[in-house]
Amino acid sequence: MSHLQGKDKAKPTSTSEDMPPPLKVPPGWTGAEVTFFYMLHPVFGHNYCTISELIRTKTCHEVYEYAQLVMGDALPGQGVGKVGKKKKKNMR
Repeated sequence: MSHLQGKDKAKPTSTSEDMPPPLKVPPGWTGAEVTFFYMLHPVFGHNYCTISELIRTKTCHEVYEYAQLVMGDALPGQGVGKVGKKKKKNMR
């Protein structure tokens, strides 16, 4: 007899906290193209034509439109919120 007989083999279950948020895949885009966009955006920023040249299946305008679609949600690697002004030190 096996020493594991009668014991439950519990596997850890993943929670929603472990899972990344789902990517928005608009009509006409594949999951691979969206993933590629998310990989390239932190490197090339708002240079949509360069990103489109590397994706090879999308035009500059299509990449720009997709970026605008997801800009409401923060892109990975981008901060959210306003950048405040620095306070000047009072030199007395």
